Amino acid sequence: MSSIEKLASSAQQQNFDERSVNIYNNVYEDAGVRSIKNMSIRHFQKIKCPAVSII
Repeated sequence: MSSIEKLASSAQQQNFDERSVNIYNNVYEDAGVRSIKNMSIRHFQKIKCPAVSII
């Protein structure tokens, strides 16, 4: 199983309530993200994603 498949599987197993989904949606919207699959480093920096500090 590839790392992408593992990530997708893990995401599908998550159980987010509606409030959590709204919080994430608001964070992405504030960063100007219209599509998660098209996110740029700039978007990650706007939402202060910990992954950016690794890059």
